[in-house]
Amino acid sequence: MNKKKFMLTFDVEQNFPPYGNGYEGVKKALPKIIDILDEMDVHSTMFVTGRTAELYPKIIKRASKNHEIQCHTYNHEVLDELKKKDQMNSIRKCKEILELTTGKKIYGFRAPYLRFNEDTMEVLHELGFRYDSSILVKGMIGKSWYAVKKINRNILDLIFNPDEKITDFYVSMTKFLKSTKKLENMTKTERARFFYYIMNPFQSISKNTEDKIKSLGMQEVKINLRSIYMRLPIFNASMLKSDIVVSYLHPWEFIELEKYINIKGILIFDWLFSGEKLLNALRSRIKDIMENGYKFVTISEYLGLDEKQI
Repeated sequence: MNKKKFMLTFDVEQNFPPYGNGYEGVKKALPKIIDILDEMDVHSTMFVTGRTAELYPKIIKRASKNHEIQCHTYNHEVLDELKKKDQMNSIRKCKEILELTTGKKIYGFRAPYLRFNEDTMEVLHELGFRYDSSILVKGMIGKSWYAVKKINRNILDLIFNPDEKITDFYVSMTKFLKSTKKLENMTKTERARFFYYIMNPFQSISKNTEDKIKSLGMQEVKINLRSIYMRLPIFNASMLKSDIVVSYLHPWEFIELEKYINIKGILIFDWLFSGEKLLNALRSRIKDIMENGYKFVTISEYLGLDEKQI
């Protein structure tokens, strides 16, 4: 039995929320992604918003034939800013729409922006969900790529060695991101720290919330490979440090996002794959992961869940 498992997951939603509202990622990129995955016999897990399924039921129905479809709220709401009843309404509505669209039971969940609280876990339990995949673990990529010359070493020094204490750093970056300052207007140091913030997000989960997950018997499948790492031109599977990998991507990363939303200088880095480059790289990424001994599985396959058990 192959012990190395790779769970390729997608958050299927509007373009780059909260900055965009279009669905070109779903309309233009997702069918191409499905083509590549099906061609290579790779089964993925897709966390889909209910609104996406309402607008593009044929695409989601097609995806459900070979891929696991699960819940991502109705319209990508920020759950920890909502009352419990409003969380319930959003998650229940999404669940109902996806079950109607796919004809399959929905029992897995990922929170938008990976933000949730104790109420979220209670709602999932009350609605019969079996697992959650909203917690991000850091440190999946080794330092083997750190010295690669394709990226300026001085920039990397700043990215991975910010001079502030880590707590102060995240507080300052949170304030910074709320400003209207564009990337092209940042200093070299500000830009490097911004990259660090994007590549190493701060996720605050209270002990009470973690205890709630355990007490409710919810299975937690933690993400340990962010999309931005898979978009690095120098990425390869030999960098991975775990036999169990849970990655995530978004269909909107596979389009030329700047054509559809005014985000120039915010999150489009010229040294990251996106759009057609990322689509072209997807096959080679999958092949490389397979050659490094990983078997692609859905989250339900990994957990040993099937619809007969639900």
